[in-house]
Amino acid sequence: MLPSRVPIAVIARRTLLNTPDQMLVRTVGVAALLVAVCAGAQLGRAQAPTPGELDSIGWTQLMDRLGSTAPSGAGVDFSQIEVAFTNPSYAYAPDSTLGELTGKTFALKSGASGDSTHATNVARNAYGSKGIAPDVTQIDVYQSDSYIGAGMLRPLTLSLPAVETRDVENHSWVLLPGGVSYGPELLRRFDYMLDRDNVVSVVGVNNGSASAFPQGMANSYNSIAVGRTDGNSTQGPTTVDVAGRVKPDIVAGLDPLTGDGRNVSTATAWVSGAAALLVETANTSGNVNARQMETIKAALLAGATKDEFDLTGSTATTADDWSHTPTRPLDYRYGAGELNVDNSHRILSAGEFEASTTSDVASTGWDFDTIAAGGANWYFFEVIPEANFEQLSIIATWNRTFDVGIDDGGDGNPLNDIYTFEPRLANIDLRLYQAEDYTAGALLESSTSTIDNVEHLFAQNLPSGRYAINVTSDIATEFAIAWDAILDAPLPGDANLDGTVDGLDYLVWASNFGLGDVGFTQGDFNNDHVVDGLDYIIWSQNYSPSLAAASLSGASADAGTTFGQGAATAIPEPAGVALAVCGAGLLCGWLSRRRR
Repeated sequence: MLPSRVPIAVIARRTLLNTPDQMLVRTVGVAALLVAVCAGAQLGRAQAPTPGELDSIGWTQLMDRLGSTAPSGAGVDFSQIEVAFTNPSYAYAPDSTLGELTGKTFALKSGASGDSTHATNVARNAYGSKGIAPDVTQIDVYQSDSYIGAGMLRPLTLSLPAVETRDVENHSWVLLPGGVSYGPELLRRFDYMLDRDNVVSVVGVNNGSASAFPQGMANSYNSIAVGRTDGNSTQGPTTVDVAGRVKPDIVAGLDPLTGDGRNVSTATAWVSGAAALLVETANTSGNVNARQMETIKAALLAGATKDEFDLTGSTATTADDWSHTPTRPLDYRYGAGELNVDNSHRILSAGEFEASTTSDVASTGWDFDTIAAGGANWYFFEVIPEANFEQLSIIATWNRTFDVGIDDGGDGNPLNDIYTFEPRLANIDLRLYQAEDYTAGALLESSTSTIDNVEHLFAQNLPSGRYAINVTSDIATEFAIAWDAILDAPLPGDANLDGTVDGLDYLVWASNFGLGDVGFTQGDFNNDHVVDGLDYIIWSQNYSPSLAAASLSGASADAGTTFGQGAATAIPEPAGVALAVCGAGLLCGWLSRRRR
């Protein structure tokens, strides 16, 4: 970290003297507009998520699947950044007296505040008692001008951004086009801080399908930009600090039972709440790589669903189309798809799998690694003959980083010196191949954008067989990759394929115990080519002689044991396997992790 050579008092005076008119105009103009476009439509639906809304983003499924062990945001700290409203005067904080916010501790980082209806609604949806992450209790609250000024980002000064000590940030506000003349400076400082402090920051685009792309903060690289599932929000490409990038990253905010859509502020709150659930899951896993912001982002995007959209152009309107190309990794309106926190949790809890050309990974999982300049990481996996792909979603994401220098302005006056942030962005490419053993075959899909910091592969209706995921980079960089195969597959443990996991399947397993080079119908339920105690665990976890599968894929999903998502079930979680079967030695092997 570079030292600051200017006292804070001088920095504050210099920032004020350099930009008084800009800051005053932006404060008045943008705040007024935000009341109209960000909060106005929301006041009529200022409520916590409804059951239908919770179901639409996979929250209900996550709670049903894990029960009392489901994450709730416990131990995760939050920052909420809000515009100050003028009625009541300087109101930017949630109403802490609201019953749904009982037990929360708010630190007002921008001075005393009145109660903001907008901030209260965001809080209710993100971490209120009826919200997505109800056990988040420690919240810093910033007024937006303070946050992008001396409170956090400190633009146009010889001072680095303040250190963000919270895990997750929520930005349910926008900086409209032309709001400030130093937009790239803000975005670079923002991305620098997020990367340095390992912060998961969730930011909203604007409401309105025809609205101009906001200047901040959705133009940033290292945050997660959120739009609306109903499509009534800003669509990319980006316009500031390298134009043409694809945003938003993900969407949320639709009640499928009523067809009503929430606005971007609430959709952003749901995604930040979901991020808090994943951060808690990562914290309790004992794996520091799971807590990297890139890993959380990759899991959220890889778990997003696309069933809500037209993937084939079959409807008359194009507004509901989801599409991407090899050079445009996400959809300009819907990003990677709609938030599904259950899918994302399955991906994260499936475990980390290192790249290898000698061993397979599971069909669902993730990795956080450093790739060398000109390097290539390979991830091989196999889908058993009894299964077929319904969908395969793969996301790679990495951060924009910076070389920090000093611009002295050439005037010999050190009071005019400022830090400069020269960006560095790896050009990572992502490809999917058919495979034979550990040799790549035919190329199936590629994602090769040269300007984005996300790549996305999405395939449907692939046959069983062997596949290889390939990651390449032009420069050395840290990155995260997450993948999720949803398969039309037999019930885990159903060796005789009769739709029921019962004693007959146990007999198949027992009669083949110890054999190698066998398949699912011989009792190799985790596809590691040997029938052993790991397969027994799968059978026992899914034993249900009265369960008849109305459809193979449907019953599996309802039971929380879909084979492809089944890295969490078809291959039991590492710690559980170790404790039940192999003891502490295997546990150490499964949990060996690289550290950042």
